[in-house]
Amino acid sequence: MITFRKKPIAVSPEYRPMYRVCQIVMVLGMASIKKTASLLKLHFFSWAMRSEKNMAEAIKFSKQTRSEFVAVKIWNVEPSLNRALAYAIAEGIIELNGGRYHLASKGENLLRVILEDEQLLISEKKFLNTVKKKISEAHLQRLSKWWENKDA
Repeated sequence: MITFRKKPIAVSPEYRPMYRVCQIVMVLGMASIKKTASLLKLHFFSWAMRSEKNMAEAIKFSKQTRSEFVAVKIWNVEPSLNRALAYAIAEGIIELNGGRYHLASKGENLLRVILEDEQLLISEKKFLNTVKKKISEAHLQRLSKWWENKDA
C-alpha cells in the first residue's frame, strides 16, 4: 500500500506574489516617470532583477545613446509578474489606466516602507538607484522593435 503525505515545499522568492509586487512598486516609484509604466517596461525590469548578470546587462543598456544602440541579448516575459500585477491591482497597490500601470497611494506607502528598511531588497534597490529613470518607454520600444525585426 502506498501512502502519500503532504509536505511543505519552499517556494523560490521570484514566484512569491509579494516579492514581485514589491519589485513592481519599486520600478514604478524609482525608475518610472510620473510613477507610471507600461507592461513592457515592467517585464523588462522583472527580467533584469532576476540575476546580477541581467542587472549588469540592463545597466549597460541604460547607458546607451540612440546612435550607439546595441540590443540586450535576450529578455523574457515573466508569468509570475502578470499574477503579481493582478494581485497588486486587486489590493489597490497599483492602478491600471489606459494600458499603463500607476502607483496608487497604498503603493506609495509600501514604497516608503521598502525604502526605509535597509535589509529589504538590497540588490534591487542598488540596481534601481543606478538605473533610475534612464530606461525610458521609448528606449524599450526601440529594443522591442529591434527584436521584432530581427527575425522578420
